Amino acid sequence: MLGNNRADDTARMDAPRDNRPSARAAVALFAVAAALLFCARQFVVVRDDWLTLWQLAQEIVLFGLPWAAYYQLKPDAKPFTRMARVPRIGTCVAAALAALIGLEYFSGLDALWVTLLTRLGLNLDTLSQWLAADTGMDMPTALLIMAAAPALFEELSFRGLTLPALERYGAGRAAVISGLLFALTHMSLPGLPTHLLLGVALAMLAIASDSLVLPMVYHFAHNAGAVAVSYFVQYDTDVALREMISRETTLTVFIQTAVSFALWGLMMRMVFTGASRGRGEQAAEAVKAARFPRGLMIVIILLVLLLLSVYALQLIALM
Repeated sequence: MLGNNRADDTARMDAPRDNRPSARAAVALFAVAAALLFCARQFVVVRDDWLTLWQLAQEIVLFGLPWAAYYQLKPDAKPFTRMARVPRIGTCVAAALAALIGLEYFSGLDALWVTLLTRLGLNLDTLSQWLAADTGMDMPTALLIMAAAPALFEELSFRGLTLPALERYGAGRAAVISGLLFALTHMSLPGLPTHLLLGVALAMLAIASDSLVLPMVYHFAHNAGAVAVSYFVQYDTDVALREMISRETTLTVFIQTAVSFALWGLMMRMVFTGASRGRGEQAAEAVKAARFPRGLMIVIILLVLLLLSVYALQLIALM
């Protein structure tokens, strides 16, 4: 008996500890970053010639610095940063293509959501201020500030620190909560569904590939595509908003959104399949862990039905 007890004690001592980042610390860092970001946007006025440097500094200080500081203080948690593994080039290319295809789907989702907000009485002028994309930067600078910097520093923060900190409560819950925090940080009511689903998808990519590289590639391609569209497709925000919610465009937007969602889903399936290759027995568990939780699926279905009901009302009004 004594020998068995010693053996059990030795086994417990040799068992690997869960050195994941602290969930409390991760959420606290997020809260501080979000509060500082809100104050910076509301109360700090920066001259135009300093705006580029100011926006880059926000990404570094609010997202990159907490990640670096935490792992400097807690070096035993570094294996959970997912910085050691690099997916195959083909998988990264597929992720970039999926991001570009997803732009059409997410723009349609934004149109549905904006339509609902206006039906609920939200002012179009307020929406146009939130959706305005005129940065005043040249395209290379905009790609650096609005695509490269967020893809690096926001992924380090949300998928490199917050996500592994929450995974002790389950991979699905961690993906959803980190995606929600990601959406809240953007402080955009019109973009809330897009940012939420995008945040969850990026978390799932990190879990399935066991790497931050894949979500970084997707994040960069998504933002870079949006920047390119804003430069090459010039339009008035107020006019675009009214076109999005007009009855004449209802059926067209609905069809475009449905088709682009199907294409995006197929591409994402290819990306997940490629991400799990080469991981042996861990691959199946990673893909299984990265699935949407059943509760979230129910919420998404209800949200989609709600949005579609708005369009159904508009179609009925046309008849």
